[in-house]
Amino acid sequence: MDRNTDVILRNHHGTEAFLACAGASLTGLTLGRGDGQFVNVALTPQGPCDPSCAGATLAPYAGRLRGGLLCVGGRILQLAVNEGPNQLHGGPNSLVRRPWRAQQVTRGEGWSEVCFEAELADGVDGYPGCRRFRTTYRLWDDDRLDITLEARSDRLTVVNLSHHAYWNLSGDFSRPADSQLLRVNADAVYLNGEGHLPVNVAACGRPPFDLGGLRPVMREGEAEDPQLALANGYNHAFRLRGGEDPAAELLDPVSGRRLRLYTDQPCVVVYAGGYLTPARCAVALEPQEHPRLAPDAPGPVLEPGTVYCRHIRYVFDSLKPLT
Repeated sequence: MDRNTDVILRNHHGTEAFLACAGASLTGLTLGRGDGQFVNVALTPQGPCDPSCAGATLAPYAGRLRGGLLCVGGRILQLAVNEGPNQLHGGPNSLVRRPWRAQQVTRGEGWSEVCFEAELADGVDGYPGCRRFRTTYRLWDDDRLDITLEARSDRLTVVNLSHHAYWNLSGDFSRPADSQLLRVNADAVYLNGEGHLPVNVAACGRPPFDLGGLRPVMREGEAEDPQLALANGYNHAFRLRGGEDPAAELLDPVSGRRLRLYTDQPCVVVYAGGYLTPARCAVALEPQEHPRLAPDAPGPVLEPGTVYCRHIRYVFDSLKPLT
């Protein structure tokens, strides 16, 4: 991890968050095993051109836009495309792999944090506004990791910020994480069509979208389900119920390590890592705005003089192993 790391946050009992200026990324997170040793549970990027976006801040726009089209202020804009005819994660000149500036690490009572900052000029990839972005990581002594995503603009624009960490709580990224247990506090799922673009909304509850309780990331035979076959596993946005309960939970039944995700975003994209090597070796949980079913679908805008701010919290603990 050292070759990808610019900043390390460390808490009082040894948990470490490894961070990089490239993409304002989380390049690793180590948790204690209970025997004085530590294990990394966050997928480390494989160099500056890693197509997985592992650990990166997704800015200026997370997810896919059909045809690179987006409505801003009543006008349909043609944005730059970088995934066939569509745009992915903000376009070819997004901040996903570009260098951000790291500020000094600051410390408070029971926490340490660092901020990364970057800008995009008016018109880059078709987006209006000179935009300033900030990603703040705060590691707590009780093994919470807070990520705060902020944006400002001098013109009316649209942003959709998220974070693309991949998790395997076993720490073994050499094999699929199918047996890890996943729960998502959602009432609906966006179904995908060609190009992994959302085309419809359906209620959760039936397999393979029966995620109201803990279930394996992939059950035997589910790879043949028409929706999961599109991306060799989940690659779907779930509409969250909201409230105080975790938006999602991931549990390794062997070690008992657990991750609980809290967010003020309305959706979370679950990507089972079907295109990783090896396939499905880690799971991404990406809180973000509702995906656009059409270019003129309603969504939040960022007005001059205001601040777009979204929060993600990962809470790590350990339960008695279930197996």
